[in-house]
Amino acid sequence: MTAAEIIARLKLAPLPEEGGLFRETWRSEEAIPAGTLPPRYRGGRAFGTAILYLLTDDPDSFSALHRLPTDEVYHFYRGDPVEMLLLHSGGESEVVVLGPDVLGGQRVQHVVPRGVWQGSRLA
Repeated sequence: MTAAEIIARLKLAPLPEEGGLFRETWRSEEAIPAGTLPPRYRGGRAFGTAILYLLTDDPDSFSALHRLPTDEVYHFYRGDPVEMLLLHSGGESEVVVLGPDVLGGQRVQHVVPRGVWQGSRLA
């Protein structure tokens, strides 16, 4: 199975600004109105969403440093390990590797807390 075959089968498209390829697979039918959310949100928000996300071996395939106003859960399903750089508000940095080698310390799931700068690339 090639990256091109996976991209076509999953109908992935470039993710603007951040990088990588993605497709939103679910969005809650209910939303939280903007006026009830903390000021860090610029508008109303769905109760939840889910996406598929893919990085390839293309040198330009990476997730640029960004931060979100809400927690984000990453899941690893298949392929090469992914190295995530996390820059926390207190100045500390952390590198998390998502991958199949759980016994070697890689993770198949990781939660990035809101407000943490994050970026990813293939390890």
